[in-house]
Amino acid sequence: MCENCERIYVVVHPDSAKRIHLTRLSNADRAYRLTCDCKAQRLFDKSGPQAYRVSEYSCLRGYADRGEYDALPKRTAEVAGREQS
Repeated sequence: MCENCERIYVVVHPDSAKRIHLTRLSNADRAYRLTCDCKAQRLFDKSGPQAYRVSEYSCLRGYADRGEYDALPKRTAEVAGREQS
């Protein structure tokens, strides 16, 4: 999510490749950089993305603006493991 305008991007949408890039920080950790349409940038690691519920229209256009999505609770590894059994 962009911390400036609160827009979220659908990671699997083809346009997201223009906005989300793998980068290296000075401490050699891998991180991703999100560059929003509003020009704000945010760094996050692979544990950072949050799941959201969005409309089919938002999926098709590749993003959802504030008020067009609902955050889903983060799943823990324990819960995810039980669901796979």
